[in-house]
Amino acid sequence: MHYFPHRPPLLDGAAIGAAIALDLRNRGGQFFIDKIFSDVEQWAAAVEWSRIFHQSDRILRGYELYEFDPASKLIREIRGYYAAAPNADKARREIVGFDYEDRGYKTLS
Repeated sequence: MHYFPHRPPLLDGAAIGAAIALDLRNRGGQFFIDKIFSDVEQWAAAVEWSRIFHQSDRILRGYELYEFDPASKLIREIRGYYAAAPNADKARREIVGFDYEDRGYKTLS
């Protein structure tokens, strides 16, 4: 599962790969990994990345949190965040479809 701040989540690796390929075909550019962090005990990692678009004056920065399945060692979940929210007019800037309350995060409800 891949959660985003601007769209519904993608459900599996094939959907994630297809969405990334389509986005790069349509909007161009390159992704760069700036830093990688890991927590072996929690089966988690984080990647800080930059994306430079074909237009030399456009750059997007973000971070993704990866949670791994201890049994298979495969990625179970990705939560993506951007340095600047794409929907700045919205009062709630959260990743879409992620159940913050059920996971124990602070909520407004």
